[in-house]
Amino acid sequence: MLINPETTHDVASSTPQTASQLVMAASQLGLDATALGGVLSSRVMIGESDQLHLKHGLSDPDQLNDAFKQLQEYSKQLGRVVTASVAFPFDPAKPGTITIPKLVFRSAENRTSTLFQNVGPKANSDGIEVLAEKLLRIALELDPRPGPVIAKRIDRPDRQHWAEMVEEALSLIAKRRLRKIVLSRSAIFEPAHGASVSEAFVRLHRYYPSALSYLFGNYAGASPELVLSIDSGRITSRPLAGTRRKGLIEQLLESEKDTREHAIVVQGITEALSQFSSDIEHSDQPSVLTFGPVQHLMTTITGTISEGLNPLTVLAKIAPTAAVAGDPKALSVQEVIRLEDSPRDLYAGIVGTIDSSGDADLYLALRNVRFIRHQAEIRTGVGIVAGSDAHSEFAETEAKIDSVSAALS
Repeated sequence: MLINPETTHDVASSTPQTASQLVMAASQLGLDATALGGVLSSRVMIGESDQLHLKHGLSDPDQLNDAFKQLQEYSKQLGRVVTASVAFPFDPAKPGTITIPKLVFRSAENRTSTLFQNVGPKANSDGIEVLAEKLLRIALELDPRPGPVIAKRIDRPDRQHWAEMVEEALSLIAKRRLRKIVLSRSAIFEPAHGASVSEAFVRLHRYYPSALSYLFGNYAGASPELVLSIDSGRITSRPLAGTRRKGLIEQLLESEKDTREHAIVVQGITEALSQFSSDIEHSDQPSVLTFGPVQHLMTTITGTISEGLNPLTVLAKIAPTAAVAGDPKALSVQEVIRLEDSPRDLYAGIVGTIDSSGDADLYLALRNVRFIRHQAEIRTGVGIVAGSDAHSEFAETEAKIDSVSAALS
């Protein structure tokens, strides 16, 4: 039985700091945490009341509807909105997960509210409030400033293989099978002694306070790209495509190749959202977003949808976007999987939260590091369109790798 469903605490530090404090407090107690930290608000989620495994990811509408209905059923049991974290890999046919945490710490405007969500097969209220108070007490005594979490780079960039991939991609574009395809490559680093993914989250959160920092499993990242926000029926998407090194704004805005690449992404999202709304709109010209050593073209797309609509249904029409896959979507996903050396897994997938009312905050899982097999992997990608040059695109992947490694070194 649920006791004291929500409590609110005053906190002395800023919202981004609070997320870092809670993540490190959970780490000290040996608890797994999932976190989303933004400049205005953050969420740190602890424990697992239930986890819904979507065997076919975003490709099965029936599974997506069943999952949302289950979330709504839990909402009825608690008598209020239930929040869940979501993680979907790049490949829309691969399994995704929706997790209903036992504890949700939501921080905004120097206040942290604690939600207790004991529902589902793992519901157990014994000691949950004591744990929440202990986490907060430890968190507010912390000033997390972890040292470097990665050391030297230990891979050798394979320019030849990259050039061959780009050449094959350009051949597909020349044959008019594709308008665009996004190719990625990885850089492997040696983790610093004792470094953890939680510490990587803290460092990225500090280094990129205006981005959406996230911690999901063995991934930590700082995503600049909002795929889908739904707030009481108001819908927003902020796709990025077209990239140059910092300081080259005029070149970026005047680049025919970059603006064409960006337009493909905006068109794809606009057409997808138009299936749910008749008032989707965006500015005629993109703006420029700076992220570390690189700058991107960005467009804000807005509109309204029916309140209570399943956000997973909307997401399935958008993801993966042309910003990380290509156009047309189905064929570009197929070719990415064929051409790249290893599966992307969560890289370029979706991370974020949804709730039982239909609200959502969902981001591309970009600019991240994955800790695996005593290594730290940073993966980045670039859009290939007609006129792309393998050498220039390789340099862009290196600049994006630098944007992550700089925060972690």
